[in-house]
Amino acid sequence: MATSVLVIMAVAVYSSWKVPLCYFFLRSMSAQVRANILLDTLHKLEEKGAQVMSVTFDCTPVNVSKLQLLGGSLNVDCMETTIKDTSFPKPPQLILDVVHCIKLVRNCLGKYRVLKNSKGKPIEFAYFEKLHDIQQNEGLHLATKINSQHIDYQSQVMKTKFAVQLLSRSVSKALDYLRLDLKHPDFLESEATSEFCLIFNDLFDVLNSRSIFSKFLKAPMQGKNRLIWEGVFSKAKAFIMSLTDSHGTPIIRSRRKIGFLGLLFDIESFKMMYFNYVENGPLKYILPYKCSQDHIEGVFGELRASRGNDNNLTTQQFRAAYRRLFMSTTIDLRNGNVVLQDDTKVPNFLDLPRRPKLTSIRKILDLEEDPFIESLVENLQIQNTEYTRDVL
Repeated sequence: MATSVLVIMAVAVYSSWKVPLCYFFLRSMSAQVRANILLDTLHKLEEKGAQVMSVTFDCTPVNVSKLQLLGGSLNVDCMETTIKDTSFPKPPQLILDVVHCIKLVRNCLGKYRVLKNSKGKPIEFAYFEKLHDIQQNEGLHLATKINSQHIDYQSQVMKTKFAVQLLSRSVSKALDYLRLDLKHPDFLESEATSEFCLIFNDLFDVLNSRSIFSKFLKAPMQGKNRLIWEGVFSKAKAFIMSLTDSHGTPIIRSRRKIGFLGLLFDIESFKMMYFNYVENGPLKYILPYKCSQDHIEGVFGELRASRGNDNNLTTQQFRAAYRRLFMSTTIDLRNGNVVLQDDTKVPNFLDLPRRPKLTSIRKILDLEEDPFIESLVENLQIQNTEYTRDVL
């Protein structure tokens, strides 16, 4: 009996549509089979004239194994981010979902409680708890969104906003204010934690760019701001490589390394994508958010919402909800695990132009005045059946 479903979806790079391509019910499926299914799907897309730039999946163990089978490597000394298949004109880049990586980074700090930077200064989760306590006691927030749900995130570990809002610029500035301006005794050693928040905030802003009209770090990856996003990438890479746990073990060698390795992997992948498709290709810019797994998470949210937010759909219910997905309006997903940040959506087939009604064969064929043609048209109009319409 199936317990889960594998869905593959295509997202347009320069348009606002996404289309689920196929799904497979499964109880268990090896990474090799998943990789073969993915490659077959990519080849079919290429046969239809579509050029696949990248493939995104989250950081689960089976997906990491699939990444390696497709030719990728998470070895920090020689990362490989491209699918190794010579049949592609330009092999697609592999991407580990940025949002999932940020959540894993937050989880690592929450689990270990203390990390250390290159100078040996502590990065402590306790500072977030102290910041929350001060805001609660004073009754005013220091322009942050931190609340009890950000601190006790374990019950809602999949909620994206609780990770992104915790490792944010506003939290970094709040810690700096308490340390530098108020000289609060509980925050005198919070400099490294502030830097930690700022580094991952800036990296996330670049890798989550979603609008061509955004500015600064949230602007698209293009030539005129190349020095900016390359600087963010270099700084984040050096910072992550220097992190250790409280015992001095490099964080990229620890048991909770995958979130950090995933971000390093994505840095190299997006740099290669820019080189292939902007610097040496037809595109003017890249919006990294188009490569986010939020798009398929939004589809899953709509599938669940169509059944009353049921998280355990049967195969029959999934099929019905999947078909309904193409013939209904967008469902409100404000309570889902992710909130979509752009207007990319599944096309509603009921909104597509319908086949025109055949009222005049002359008008459609644009026939000239001719006795023979007139007779032919007259006869055809008399025999105006579904068969003759299909033949015409």
